[in-house]
Amino acid sequence: MLRTRGRKIFRDVFSRKIRTILVSTSIFIGVLGVIALLTVRDLIIRQLQKDVREDQLTMLDIDVSLKRGAMADNAGVLALLNGQTEADYPALEGISVVEGQVLEPIEFRTPDSNQYKTAELRTYSAPLEDVRLEPMRLLAGGTWPSAGEVVLEKRMAQKHNLKIGDTLIFKTLNGEVEYRVSGLVFHPYSYKKFGTTGAVLPGPEDGIYTQYEVGQAILGYQGFTRIVARYETFEQAEAHFEEFQNLILTATPYIIIFPLLENPADNGQVFNGETFGNILSLLAVVSLIVSGFLVVNVVNTIIAEQKRQIGTLKSLGATRTDTFIIYGGIALTYGVIGTLLAILPGIWLGYQLALSLAPQLDILIEAFQWSPPSVLMGTAMGLVIPILASAIPVLNGTRVSIMEAMTDLGIGTSYGQGPLAHMIGRLPLPPLLRQAISNVYQKRGRLTLTGITLMLAIGSSMGVIAMGRSLNNGVQDIFNRLDYQITILPTNLAQVETAKAITESLSNVTQANPGVVLSVQVEGSYENYFTRDNQVVAFGIVPSANDYNHRYVSGTGWDNDPERTGVVITAPMANQLGMDTGDELTLVIGGNRVTAPIIGVDAAAFDAMWFQWEQLASLSGYSAEGPKPNEYVVTGQAADQNIFAFGLDSNALNFLLRGNLDTGEIAITQALADSAGISEGDTLMLILQGQTVERTVSAVIANEVLEAGVRQLQPDITFIPTHVALLAFNDLVGVTGASLSGVPIPNAYYVRLDKQDPTIDEVDAAMDDIEAALASAGIGAELQNQVEQFTAISDLIRQYTAILSLAAVLIAAVGAIGLVTTLTITVFERQKEIGVMRSVGAGSGVVALQFLTEGLFVGFIAWLAGIPISYGLARLLNIAFRLETVRFTYPIEVLFLGLGSMALIATLASLGPSISAARKTVSDILRYQ
Repeated sequence: MLRTRGRKIFRDVFSRKIRTILVSTSIFIGVLGVIALLTVRDLIIRQLQKDVREDQLTMLDIDVSLKRGAMADNAGVLALLNGQTEADYPALEGISVVEGQVLEPIEFRTPDSNQYKTAELRTYSAPLEDVRLEPMRLLAGGTWPSAGEVVLEKRMAQKHNLKIGDTLIFKTLNGEVEYRVSGLVFHPYSYKKFGTTGAVLPGPEDGIYTQYEVGQAILGYQGFTRIVARYETFEQAEAHFEEFQNLILTATPYIIIFPLLENPADNGQVFNGETFGNILSLLAVVSLIVSGFLVVNVVNTIIAEQKRQIGTLKSLGATRTDTFIIYGGIALTYGVIGTLLAILPGIWLGYQLALSLAPQLDILIEAFQWSPPSVLMGTAMGLVIPILASAIPVLNGTRVSIMEAMTDLGIGTSYGQGPLAHMIGRLPLPPLLRQAISNVYQKRGRLTLTGITLMLAIGSSMGVIAMGRSLNNGVQDIFNRLDYQITILPTNLAQVETAKAITESLSNVTQANPGVVLSVQVEGSYENYFTRDNQVVAFGIVPSANDYNHRYVSGTGWDNDPERTGVVITAPMANQLGMDTGDELTLVIGGNRVTAPIIGVDAAAFDAMWFQWEQLASLSGYSAEGPKPNEYVVTGQAADQNIFAFGLDSNALNFLLRGNLDTGEIAITQALADSAGISEGDTLMLILQGQTVERTVSAVIANEVLEAGVRQLQPDITFIPTHVALLAFNDLVGVTGASLSGVPIPNAYYVRLDKQDPTIDEVDAAMDDIEAALASAGIGAELQNQVEQFTAISDLIRQYTAILSLAAVLIAAVGAIGLVTTLTITVFERQKEIGVMRSVGAGSGVVALQFLTEGLFVGFIAWLAGIPISYGLARLLNIAFRLETVRFTYPIEVLFLGLGSMALIATLASLGPSISAARKTVSDILRYQ
């Protein structure tokens, strides 16, 4: 009997080759998706668990800057913060380790290239081999750097085709220096930094590491740019977070820029990897389950076709068990074929997808890997789901009696009966469409499963696209409201005014407005999606400069009063906090608790807040003494030229000019005189900080004379501009209205370029000019390309959306195959109908169009049913990715995109069966009958 069953299974499977190919392909796609997407999850989580060790993670990451005029005392600061002094600070209770870091941009090139590239030079207070918090790992074959050596992050070396033993040439304040690459490292800890979009971004991939003394010699920077700490428990770190910041402010020469608190047990890298992996796993399982719907349809059809065979088998002594084994075996055979074909491609695809995601999650997959559990899971599901899916149809088949089988005529007595069938017959539609609707209704049981598959396919596709577009629209909305392209964050606050003056002197820069960019903590029930704590980026702006164009949903902000004090927050923040315009918001800024009135709520997608820059600078401790003679420099314009105006005392004027300046007089350089076409005794109109004044040119000084004199007065100065106006100090102060007492200072500048809508490359070129000009003056700064930053966020969203869409495509492919199979079976079943159509004169086009219309109608119904699914899935993905605080919108264009996609899928799926039906001739049909 066993051989008889086997022959029956084998002949049924291989006599219907097209059907077998379609069903096996459906299972192949499902198993492929399960193995590939589970492999991605397994490889990512396995690598993160291997590389990101919880006991090495920081709890506090605090970006700092030396106070204006302060001297670095690295050993003293670390001794104090590590609790190694006699002083007893409550903030240090439970402190485990504190380390300092310097993370600064550096320009490098290779000996065979004259083109400089930008990377990040990273040095640490401890030797690289002894770093305790988030250490890098030296890869085989390399050595830790000594004098004259550096090591490279492996991904940087691969990107730039560098290897151990190569030479790198760095641009420094004193020219160029050469360093040898002694090794390659892998740094699995994505250090965190706030971007000027409000998001927390991973550090740049291009990392160059060296010992602190070497980095100090290259950069010329004496202190740290980041202080990282770990307590014995996270509860201690959380409790002392504010006190620790306050201790830095009061007991060290540093002020705080971006403080970040993170629980090592809830690490963002691991969390994001696991979240994404779980979503992929869910979609993978769904793709295989929907392939089971096709198995149900096919087995149902086989049993309907073979009722007489079942009756014959039973009349010959076959039991219900025999019937179950035969038709269950057919389903299992489909599963075996599809599963075996999917294993190797699934392993390869999963590895490739993991490789593409690795850079976004800051992990390194060094060699080919595969996931045995994922293969076992995919194989098991590929075999079990067809059996489970076919269980009910097969069970129904075993209940067919001999009498029922022998008297089956293939059509029920209720066919075409019922109120709905009669209503369809009376629809005022063309006969072709009315007949299509009627046929779909009559076969609704079979087509329901196909429709569900297509519904899940189109619903999941539209949901993924809707989420991606919603996020992209939010990013684009912010970008469209920015009116600057570059953010400059000078390393040393003592050099911010000079950085502004140098930047505005460049021909491709129209304006550099002062600002403050830092992180603050929000009191109340609030959690930022990016930091997953209560921290958010605060921007200090000049409201009247319109660097950011607010769109208020509540309040008026600075519309009527650009000097108004208070804070503007985003709508998601206001909703989460339960606050609105007029409420008081309590914040912790630099360890100090402050309260600010909410003066407006902005319709932005991502959380951020805005202050008038001088108010935020004062709240955060960014202040300096008033302007001093011989150090006060402002930028302005004269005769359409960007100029630098110096305020000098009588001693400096006498030294440089051999005389003094009376009220209303200035001295200018020869370069400025030549550009303006003026000479001594002429009147020159100046625009200084928005004020227009006229001054008489009393002296023209040669540029080389000015340069020699300035170097004698200020030996440390490295940058001397060419277009200079010299004024008496009190005269310049009177023109600008500067306060001689303590004044707020910015820690950033928002730079506008002279081009409308510049590209990333154009902004990069402008940044190169600014970096070169700043470097020549000995000024270190981080420059952020706003266009690139927003593009990077959009690219990241697109990459995640693309991988999620892959699962939707797998489901769509299964749905399309299901429709092909169902219509193919329908063509086979309806040969008599086709014969009747032929006999009354229907041509091939009419016959083909009949079946094509039915396929399109099923697709249209699936699209309608998929709309609420897509909306719900988009909201669920928002929640799964913890995007609840991001304002969600469902783009209406997604519906039309989904309709077009479904029409294409249904058309392609229906085309083959429709052509097959059109080729049927009357003689073929009569021979079949």
